[in-house]
Amino acid sequence: MNSSELIESRNALIFLRDGTPVWLRPILAQDKAEIVRAFERLSPQSRYHRFFGPVRELSPQMLAYLTEIDYVNHFAWGAFALAEADAPLVGEARYVRLRDEPQCAEIAVAVIDEYHRRGLGLQLLRALTEVAVEKGIWRFVGHALRENHPILRLLRGAKAQIVPERSGVLRFAVDLAAICGEFAWAPWKAKGGVMFAHGLDDAGDSARDGRTIVSSSRSRMAVGSLQRPVCAGDV
Repeated sequence: MNSSELIESRNALIFLRDGTPVWLRPILAQDKAEIVRAFERLSPQSRYHRFFGPVRELSPQMLAYLTEIDYVNHFAWGAFALAEADAPLVGEARYVRLRDEPQCAEIAVAVIDEYHRRGLGLQLLRALTEVAVEKGIWRFVGHALRENHPILRLLRGAKAQIVPERSGVLRFAVDLAAICGEFAWAPWKAKGGVMFAHGLDDAGDSARDGRTIVSSSRSRMAVGSLQRPVCAGDV
């Protein structure tokens, strides 16, 4: 499957637990303006959690890195809020394969503040797991700040191993082989019907009766992504 076919076949309409409709699709090269708009909606704390510092803007080089991807060694999901004007980007999840460990990839998940604690971060991570396994990746790694409790709850829900690395910074690893059967999620395979994603809450630590309704479509939208995969952001 080439990049165009992959992009065309991997998109889906999902509904968050509160009923908010969100469009899920891969990031495209023309999404740079959407990335900037999403970045500007992140609070200072969310930016700090994502970059480990007070980043004020994304450089042209960073924008190119975030959008001009090959969908095999670097893959990124974007989530776009259909209830808002122009369907802006509100969350993203990406992996970048490690050159010296091709079955391992660094990941990042970030959701803008207004969409925290609505289950979006979890569903992005689950969808990312599905694609990663398809591409021969069996381990996710990354860093998170010790104070970033939402992302740590999400990672624990994915059965991550979390260890201190340096002052205030934790390193995590997720064994995809151990969780993909129960955790990976492919809403784009619903074939136009309705699929229920039985899952965990947005903290990733307990089962819920609530389910995420999913329908798939081959319709396209023009929207974007967030940030580079070095550490996990807020969810």
